[in-house]
Amino acid sequence: MEFQSSSLLADGCSYAEKILEVPEREDLLRLTAAVQHLFRVPSAYVELVDGGSEVVSRIGNPASGLSGAPHGGPEFTASATLIASSEVTLGSLVIADWRPRPDFSPEDAGALRELASALAAKMELRLIASQLRDSDLALRESGCRFRAIADSAPIPIICSGFDGVSTFVNIAWLDFTGRAMNEEIADGGFGCVHPESRRIVYEAYWRAFQAREPVTVEFPLRRHDGEYRWMRCRGLPRFREDGVFAGYVGTLVDLTEGRRDLP
Repeated sequence: MEFQSSSLLADGCSYAEKILEVPEREDLLRLTAAVQHLFRVPSAYVELVDGGSEVVSRIGNPASGLSGAPHGGPEFTASATLIASSEVTLGSLVIADWRPRPDFSPEDAGALRELASALAAKMELRLIASQLRDSDLALRESGCRFRAIADSAPIPIICSGFDGVSTFVNIAWLDFTGRAMNEEIADGGFGCVHPESRRIVYEAYWRAFQAREPVTVEFPLRRHDGEYRWMRCRGLPRFREDGVFAGYVGTLVDLTEGRRDLP
């Protein structure tokens, strides 16, 4: 059973490299020891391969590392390919013996393949979990950087998610309204909009949201001292690097000095 060549991940790193970043060596050592005992062989190990099918790591009890091994190598070897659900080859599960094994039956070969399939699934799950963790950390780091930038801005900023629900307002917004973050998020940032303007503002935002288009709307917003100020809100749709719609970001500018027709 020959192992096949491996494909590469989209980011250019091989599955083997990614798996080696996941702390599962101890689990692999225990599993290969169990395989060694099950097939009564002196050598059982996992070979991980890179994108060019080159072996980058052997984990377990490789034949070449056994003390007192007969010169010339093992008389018997059998292997089963470790294949991910995406058809990418991760490597092989290998057993070896210094003596011929004419008793190694088709059923034994099938059992080795089943063990390799279960091992590949386990390795892939660990890999996916690691990638999800890394993605989550990257998103959190990106979000922290955005919040730091937004909080340093001198104008009020509000953000919404892909579902239209408000997710964040910056410090300038909170300073203007005098309210807490949870209050602003709970009412979608509309709590301080003048009651006579809320429907107009909401409908303008929702039309733009559904069309994924920029929106500009002017309305009176209550300041922390109770005074209403005319604000112009400019909202822009946000998209992720892969083009998926992520929500809106809106900025507010005070226009009060230019107009006095407050409700």
